[in-house]
Amino acid sequence: MCMTKHELEILFKAHYCQMLRFAVSIVHDEDDAKDAVSNVFAHLLDVKHSTLTSDNGARYLLVSVRHQCYNLLRQRSVRERFAQQMSLAPEPMSDPVEDLLELDRLWLYVDSELPPLTRQVFALRYRDDQTYQEISDKMGLSKVTVYQHLSRALKKINDYFKNQ
Repeated sequence: MCMTKHELEILFKAHYCQMLRFAVSIVHDEDDAKDAVSNVFAHLLDVKHSTLTSDNGARYLLVSVRHQCYNLLRQRSVRERFAQQMSLAPEPMSDPVEDLLELDRLWLYVDSELPPLTRQVFALRYRDDQTYQEISDKMGLSKVTVYQHLSRALKKINDYFKNQ
């Protein structure tokens, strides 16, 4: 048997304080707890064929409040993560002239310090933007060898610029 509006009102008056205390113990905020309890009753008013009876009412209400509180906590967590992401200051824009100077230093190092085959593989990959397969076909090397040359080149370059 479905509950009438009057029976729901009696249930509300009988269990509101208990539900509110329970909700506050979960969300640790009285306003959010009141919202959770109110949402439970608003949902019950909207439901046309409720299975809620006076026998299982208190248990059903407490479980519903618990779920509503968990939903509020989940939403709060999402909002806090979003706010944290938005508050992170963007990195300052780099100076294009400095970037070009840094790039020139990189290519001077590559041209002067890397072995010829490694330098050629590196240039094809990063100057000409070719894939491993294209470099492999062009130079007659396996893709593994291309990878090894690039790996060695990047390690040397990283070591050099870390020490600068």
